[in-house]
Amino acid sequence: MISVVIPVYNVDKYITDCLESIVSQTFSEWEVVMVNDGSSDRSVEICKSFCERDSRFRVLEQENRGVSAARNTGIDACCGEYIFFMDADDTILPNTFEALNAVLHETKADMVSFQFQKIVDESEIHQVSQMEKIQVITAYEALRLFLQEQQIGISMCTKLVKSSVVQNIKFEEGRASNEDKFFLFETLLSLNKVALLQEPYYCYWTRENSATTRPFDKRWFDGYFFAKKIYRMVCERKPELEPEARYQLLSSCYFLVRQMDNKKASKLYPEEYQELCKEISKLRVVDIWKIISPKRRKGILAIKYAPFLYRLIVK
Repeated sequence: MISVVIPVYNVDKYITDCLESIVSQTFSEWEVVMVNDGSSDRSVEICKSFCERDSRFRVLEQENRGVSAARNTGIDACCGEYIFFMDADDTILPNTFEALNAVLHETKADMVSFQFQKIVDESEIHQVSQMEKIQVITAYEALRLFLQEQQIGISMCTKLVKSSVVQNIKFEEGRASNEDKFFLFETLLSLNKVALLQEPYYCYWTRENSATTRPFDKRWFDGYFFAKKIYRMVCERKPELEPEARYQLLSSCYFLVRQMDNKKASKLYPEEYQELCKEISKLRVVDIWKIISPKRRKGILAIKYAPFLYRLIVK
């Protein structure tokens, strides 16, 4: 059985579509654990209506503690062999569970990683009728790809993982972004084999106030917090992957600097901006140059060796 964990917080406009996409699955062996995280709208009423209609739905209640706490509550309540995480304002294709379950049983992998498609309007949804080649890799290779930001996205919503692998892993509470990234990192340290798919079974709906559209605020710096934490843990436990871990730290810093430049936020958080630039300037790039995308190379070099010139360019 597949256990689906869905944090619920003030999503009454979207959650019906999310839950209907699960009801429509061609695979029937699933349960849905909805964790109401102190919603003040009609979200919990909608959740309960699905529970009344189908016994495979359950709703748990807790005071508002954030997405990570809600997911942790959901994990503890799961009964399935596999765990799947969803956001309450997204949907999945009708054959998602059937396809992913078949891959895990065929490959004997501990986790399957797939892709997502960004959706603005329902007419944009691309259905997946059949799979291309399934790539099966070791946990070590998966970790290397993850650190290089290749093939394996950081979202847990594009993963189906064995419950036994994550039963002792928790989402870090008190952080508002990138908690998925660190949870996935710890998951990759705990499994043996990963199956990779290129098909976009998950439908990520772009909404107002999403992470990509909201104004820059302190929540964005959680990405830097987790990138540094990952770097330190790799150096301690997988020192041979230090260059790759250094790359993901560099990438996180540069992404934040560029976002602060684009959103005119560098003057709002001058100390954080300077810290990020200093981090970039001290990180060695010679041995990871090939990993860095060509679009980023000029900007990174400018921050490292000609910060004054960089400031003139971004102005």
